[in-house]
Amino acid sequence: MIPGSVADDRGVDLGGIGSDLFPAERRGEYWTVTDRGPNGQIEIGKDKRRTFPVPGFDPAIVKIRAVGGRIRVLKTIPLTTSHGAPVTGLSNQPGRDEAPYAYDASTPLPYNPNGLDTEGIVRDRDGGFWLVDEYGPPSSTSPRRAGSSPATCRRA
Repeated sequence: MIPGSVADDRGVDLGGIGSDLFPAERRGEYWTVTDRGPNGQIEIGKDKRRTFPVPGFDPAIVKIRAVGGRIRVLKTIPLTTSHGAPVTGLSNQPGRDEAPYAYDASTPLPYNPNGLDTEGIVRDRDGGFWLVDEYGPPSSTSPRRAGSSPATCRRA
């Protein structure tokens, strides 16, 4: 998570990394993508509710270096909509996705049509990325030339 990007981050530094690594330009360097952010399931009666302790968590593309058994973050590229708004890891569609709840499992959260549950990443020849969403179609991203600015994310 980008420091200062969420009002109450509940002490979460980066969140989990998705299920994939893609080799970067140098040996020992990789591109990866965060997962949707911290979440879990809590039982309320007979229901299991998907909870999001940090609902404003913005998934990001992360470049890392692995050296001597340690991982160093080299770059983070937050994912945004074409209008520059951060995406979240919240569920997309009522009736298709799990209903999102706050950390207490009793306060409903709004669905986010731009939410992503990112799991995989591939870099294309043009420097963009293709992301795998666990519950939806792949998304393409186009990082701005600086490489550390937000990446605009579009559904394929």
